[in-house]
Parts: sequence; C-alpha cells; structure tokens
Amino acid sequence: NFTFAGYRLTYLALYYLKRVSDPETALKYLKEGETYIQTDPVDSHRIQLYRNIALCLVEKKQYQEAIRYNQLGIAQVRTRKDSLRIGALNGNIGEIILAHFPNPKEAEPYFKKELWYRLRFKPDGYEDLSKLYSNLCQVAGHKRNSEEVTRYYNQAIKVAELNTDKAAWYPAHSDIYRSRMIADTLLGDYKSALKHEFLFQDAQSKIKKDDLSKSAVEASVRFDSEKLKLQAELAN
Repeated sequence: NFTFAGYRLTYLALYYLKRVSDPETALKYLKEGETYIQTDPVDSHRIQLYRNIALCLVEKKQYQEAIRYNQLGIAQVRTRKDSLRIGALNGNIGEIILAHFPNPKEAEPYFKKELWYRLRFKPDGYEDLSKLYSNLCQVAGHKRNSEEVTRYYNQAIKVAELNTDKAAWYPAHSDIYRSRMIADTLLGDYKSALKHEFLFQDAQSKIKKDDLSKSAVEASVRFDSEKLKLQAELAN
C-alpha cells in the first residue's frame, strides 16, 4: 500500500534532518516521498513534505528553490483547519528573504500575511507570535523606521511575557534582543544596540546554563538506572 508512503518517508527524513543533522540524506528520502505524495488524500501530509523539503534546501543554501517548495505547501491548503499553515509557510519564506536575500525589506509582506493568519487562527500561539514580531522589528530596521522598530519590539516582548512555558522564555527573548540589536545598528543607535547585545548575551548564557542543568539531570538518571541494574544482577 503506497497511499501513505510519502508520509512515512517524511518521518524517516525528519530523523536525519533533526536528530542526525544530515540534510543530504533527509532530502533523498523526501524526494523519494515526493514521488508518492500526490496520491496521499491527506492535505497536511503533502504540506509537511513540501515544508521539510524546503528546510533541507535552506541547509543546502538553495534558497530560491526552498521558497518554491514553501509555495507548493501553501497551494495544498484546502480546508480551514489547515489555514494556519499558510501563515507559517509565508513566515518561512519571509525568514529566507530576511536572512539570505540582498533586499531584506522584501520579507515584510510575507511576515504581514503570517501575522494575519496567526492572529485569526491561533492568537494564543505566543512563541510563534513573539518571533514574528521580532522579525518585523528587524525588517523595520532595514527600512530605517525607528517608530516601527520600537512598536514591533514592544509587541514581541509583550507577547513573549504571556507564554507560560518557561522553557521557551529565554530563547524567545534572546531572539527578540538579537533582532532589536540588528535594527538599532541599522538605525545608527549604537547605544541601544549595545544595551540589547548585553541582554542577548545574558539570555544566551541562561539558555546554556539550562541546557547544562538538563544534561546533568539526564546523566544522573542514566547513572542511577545503571547502578540499579548492576545491583539487581549482583543480587542474582
């Protein structure tokens, strides 16, 4: 049964992309999945496959082709329940343009479209919204629009503060401070840029501290598990 072969190959590819950091192998499986995906009756399966092909292509620095696959993903949306994905995929396109294209200001309409879909279909997606406002803050810096920089920065901070998931708190703020630092530098406000660089570095250090703490807990759990296993073997 090849009906869901593309979907299964997508999950195999994600292992190589996310866990092994091997976009080359991931893309190989995704391209194989693409040969089956048109027969898949589930729209979200096709959307996910095209989105992940785009992620692999970004890793391979094939940015224009990555945009094309995000647009293919958008074209698969046919029902209201998948509408939020239009916003997310537009946001992906915006981030490619912002980070890799010669005119980052061209990312703005994609972020504005993402904002419309997120506010309409998932206004409580605070982590995604804070990142979106952070991206718009950076675009405003490229436009040399200090009023928009301040407005989008304040909105990003406000939304990030609403997130009850404390594990996401420092990564969200780190991203916001980085965007403000870039925007201030583009505006020539180096005093504010330095202030936000310090805030960015502080958030980064707290992220690393949390990661080390989690690693220590995991190592301790593994040690205790092995110790109990050894005690059980000795008892027998």
